[in-house]
Amino acid sequence: MTVSQSVVVLTSLDDVHASKESWLGLEKTARFKGLFNSYNWVETWARHYATYIEKLLIFTYWKQGELASILPLYVSVSNKHKAFYISSSEPSHIETCSEAQDFLSASEEEVIPHSAFVESLKKHGVHSVEFNNLSPHSLLLQWSRTLSGYQTVKEERYRFYVDLPDGIDRLEKKTRRYRNTASRAEVAIERVTNINEFEKVFNALIELNSKRWLDKAKPAIFKEKTFCEFHRELAKNSLADNTLSLYFLRFEHRIIAVNYSFVSGNTIVFYQSGNDTSFKPNVSPGTLLHYAQALEAVSRGKEIYDFMSSGQQEGYKAQLTSTCEAVLSFTLHTSLLNYAMHNVIERIKTIKAWGINRVR
Repeated sequence: MTVSQSVVVLTSLDDVHASKESWLGLEKTARFKGLFNSYNWVETWARHYATYIEKLLIFTYWKQGELASILPLYVSVSNKHKAFYISSSEPSHIETCSEAQDFLSASEEEVIPHSAFVESLKKHGVHSVEFNNLSPHSLLLQWSRTLSGYQTVKEERYRFYVDLPDGIDRLEKKTRRYRNTASRAEVAIERVTNINEFEKVFNALIELNSKRWLDKAKPAIFKEKTFCEFHRELAKNSLADNTLSLYFLRFEHRIIAVNYSFVSGNTIVFYQSGNDTSFKPNVSPGTLLHYAQALEAVSRGKEIYDFMSSGQQEGYKAQLTSTCEAVLSFTLHTSLLNYAMHNVIERIKTIKAWGINRVR
């Protein structure tokens, strides 16, 4: 690097807070940006999930004294020699699932130099780094593939989204009958625009989402304090800066469905929902709100309404969206020994899983 370039690794919340002005400034001008590398998401997550963080490892690249790119990583208390993308690999009962993992970057060229990245990993005692929600087209994956070290790339999941504006046609056709039924039943589709509405609707989201899972005798993630408090604060902050897209269905004085989404770069990302499945007549509340969010994305000039990823290639997401792509994981090992140990552990896991399946 030249004297006009530098890489600074933020390892604490104090470091993050000191970078706030530059970080928010980069968000305004960045060509590559999204919800999961925003200051709002990263800072809020780092506070609420501090118990699970050994240390932050947020790479910032500076050029001519200006912040040019950010790669937000952390080291987990469960594995002090491995780095993960922020807001991933938490305990499964409170996982936040950062999707579309990528750089926050001013341009394709202004990213962290490879040598400085690998040297910093070694300096901090990190033997491997994992990204587990990558688009095949992401800048992060393109950059990662040329890192020195031993790499593992896997196709893990499927991402479903609606290309806009043309891809909305499928949703329009799927919801036409339900929209007519909802209109006759005087069910209104509304969007949260102020803090008073927010509190009422967010509480309804918690109640409806939790009831759905508890009725199936499964854990309800919004009943987990860490997860719920993180999202309540995150959503409030997003409402204030107009990046929250919170839609709901109202019948008389009841909220019967909620769709919790965010503006993320050129996308609106669907994150969670809650529906009263007992409401009659059947207006397919979840589908109606997906259509409302897709229209919101069009009105904001966005190119995509993103349903996030799924482990299954078929299902309701496939039926409502126009596009599906693979979601990849990428792991870099800085030494041959670490790479070999990783492969041994993965083989043991495979053998154990095979044995369990045979017993079943």
